[in-house]
Amino acid sequence: MAIRYDSLLARALAREILDLWRGVRIAGLRMASGRRAVELAFEDGSRLVAMLHPLHGYILELGADAPASGVEGKALRVGRLSLVDARAPADERALLLTFGDRAGRPWEMLAIELQDRRWNAVHCRRAESGTDARPAWRIEAALLARDAGDRSLLRGGPYAPPSSARRAVAAPPSEADWDAVLAGDEGERRGAVLRTWAWTSALNVDWILAGSDPAETYARYRALHALAAAPSGGPAAADAPGAPPRPAFVLDRPSGPQPYPHPAGAGSGSAAGLLTAAAHLLAPGAVCFSQRLAPEP
Repeated sequence: MAIRYDSLLARALAREILDLWRGVRIAGLRMASGRRAVELAFEDGSRLVAMLHPLHGYILELGADAPASGVEGKALRVGRLSLVDARAPADERALLLTFGDRAGRPWEMLAIELQDRRWNAVHCRRAESGTDARPAWRIEAALLARDAGDRSLLRGGPYAPPSSARRAVAAPPSEADWDAVLAGDEGERRGAVLRTWAWTSALNVDWILAGSDPAETYARYRALHALAAAPSGGPAAADAPGAPPRPAFVLDRPSGPQPYPHPAGAGSGSAAGLLTAAAHLLAPGAVCFSQRLAPEP
């Protein structure tokens, strides 16, 4: 089974990762090129596992008491660092996990890229000394060392994350601009929306366009845009103890169940978290896969 990732899911997943592991020390990082898999281990015993084959890929959390992930590839050297940031580039299917020292200064990064059939992972170190919170990065290792479009992911080169060229990345369009894109042939509306507007994807565009009129489709798009623009610091983060977790759902889609941060369509059900939902879907009944499984209804 594969889980599909769009830019909205990537951004929500980055926030959830930060909520779970901010400030937790890194215990190890492994890359297995043959299995196209990565395991990021933490000193509390938990692990973030990314299986990066686009046809049967997924990202999930394994608790301290979970069985071995099977990622037995090369162990990469990581300093005595903790997770200090996790983010997704705007309107892109990628996760940027930053490792820093006790003062929060970033020194290393793991990038997990989920674009189309080019899923990959890249381990980077900062390219220069200093205290810049957003340093330039140099590639130390890549799961698949190759070119990715106009970017090179070869060892020793600079790392630049993917960058979206769609409109309305930072702020939603005006209603007039939205209506103008929908004004063409009805059969072309879906493709026009996907080509034009940030944060849309095959996972949410049909729900957006199911609105009864252009005003409702615009309101639905703005709701997703607002979710993408939510602050990075999450309710479950260390500075907000006891607050409820972020919203997470499982969509009932023709291709199979799909974790998502919004109930975009009929048949969706709530979940305890996006990583937890992935563990449930990939191993029904295997409660050892996570310490944060949703309670039975």
